[in-house]
Amino acid sequence: MHDHMALSLTTGLDVSGDMQGSDKPFWSVYELYNWSFDGWKLEGVQWSAMPRQIPSLIALFLVVTFGSALDVAAIQQDTPWPLDFNQELITVGAS
Repeated sequence: MHDHMALSLTTGLDVSGDMQGSDKPFWSVYELYNWSFDGWKLEGVQWSAMPRQIPSLIALFLVVTFGSALDVAAIQQDTPWPLDFNQELITVGAS
């Protein structure tokens, strides 16, 4: 699926026109997000939708944490010297 088709399906906007040769800069696509930085209000952000995202964020945190632990364990298997597991996880967490 082309990017413009996915954008059209998710936003309902007609974006099938060819942007090649357009006088609009490529970053004009961010106007679709309806963000306006009037001070630090971030008008256009649906703050009422944020609490519904909390379970997804918790699940994402758990999956990434578990995956990082498995990555470090896999690296440990391939290295001839012992790794400091805690230090490696701190490095992953910092990044």
